[in-house]
Amino acid sequence: MRPEIAEPVCDQSKLKKLLPLAEEIFQLHEAGVSYAEELKQVSRIAGRIIDVPMVKYAFGTGDPEYFARRLLIDWHSFPSDLSREEMLELMHALCGVKGTQDRCEYWLKCLEESTGEPELTNLIYWPDQYQGGKYADRDLSPEEILEVALRHGSRRDA
Repeated sequence: MRPEIAEPVCDQSKLKKLLPLAEEIFQLHEAGVSYAEELKQVSRIAGRIIDVPMVKYAFGTGDPEYFARRLLIDWHSFPSDLSREEMLELMHALCGVKGTQDRCEYWLKCLEESTGEPELTNLIYWPDQYQGGKYADRDLSPEEILEVALRHGSRRDA
């Protein structure tokens, strides 16, 4: 797996600075205490504005490390040139839950970009909601999921 895909957080020094702040924000959030100053610090480190709804989302879906890591991933840029072998490697990693939550989210976006299949999440996790339930009765292998995604996605040249 390409290093930049295996570890989508490029700046580990920023992550090291963010982790204690994220833990503090989670504690303050849970206590119902303002964390406006801490968010300003996090925003400076992350290089973008981080707001309360982002904290609420992370608090409801993950832990402080997940919150910090998600802030440092570029969610607007994904490789679109993955080979079939790379896509299959990512599919195996996703289906085998071989990464942290943020990594799996990033890998899924990479696969969506490379296959051109925006409904890939449904195909993997909720096949009864994909293509009218066409794959609901089967446990698809990672290879089969990739084949279906490439067949139905906009990228058919992989």
